[in-house]
Amino acid sequence: MLYDFVWSDFCDWYLEALKVLLQRSTPQEAARRCRFALDLYDGILRLLHPVMPFVTEELWHLLWERAEGEFLCTAAAASAPQEWYSAETEEAFSLLQALVEESRRLRAILSLPPQERPALFIRPADDGTSAVIREHFWLLDALVPCQAQVGADHATAGKALSGVVRGTEVLLPISADYDLLAELERLYREIARLERLLEENQAKLRNEAFLQRAPQHIIEREREKEQSFSQSLSRLRERLQLLASLTSGGRDA
Repeated sequence: MLYDFVWSDFCDWYLEALKVLLQRSTPQEAARRCRFALDLYDGILRLLHPVMPFVTEELWHLLWERAEGEFLCTAAAASAPQEWYSAETEEAFSLLQALVEESRRLRAILSLPPQERPALFIRPADDGTSAVIREHFWLLDALVPCQAQVGADHATAGKALSGVVRGTEVLLPISADYDLLAELERLYREIARLERLLEENQAKLRNEAFLQRAPQHIIEREREKEQSFSQSLSRLRERLQLLASLTSGGRDA
């Protein structure tokens, strides 16, 4: 739980959102928000100190100027004022996280480069969801990235990949210059290549002579390869199925 909070909630989401927010802030707002982020970081170091005492002690002293004899190991435990707690805010940000993740998944299916900002059509499940999305267009646009639209005529999307997040529909249109058939052929070739590698790998792992003679770390490495090949094939087959469904003559992987 602590690892997920620090690595995912704070580093992956909060800091990424903060970087975008600071670009929209006045100097006074930016200073206040940075100070708040540093206070959070101070609290995180307090939380981590029992399991990472030496590095957190060093980082804590680098964060602010400390009085002589002041140490993290004797400082008060991390705490937060009651006004920081908001179930409504947590639910809203959780929705935004899910929308960003689903939109990124759709982008990944098309292998869009990071600098490309395609239109993203969103059909909210209800008025409350619509209000949250409209208030945070800036966050979606930056973290997906995309050009999000709510309430637009979804019929104009044409061929599009779609996903659903808590009843909210997300559509990522396929641009006219996207070579769908070329991408399908590339996927067929990559799947065939990985299938050959997986077959060779599994044959080796079925070989009793190999299992008896090879060092254990070599065997474990081959098993890790098998898992990696299988996971990659699963993702590629999902992409192929979704893209093939957009054509009239798609083949099954």
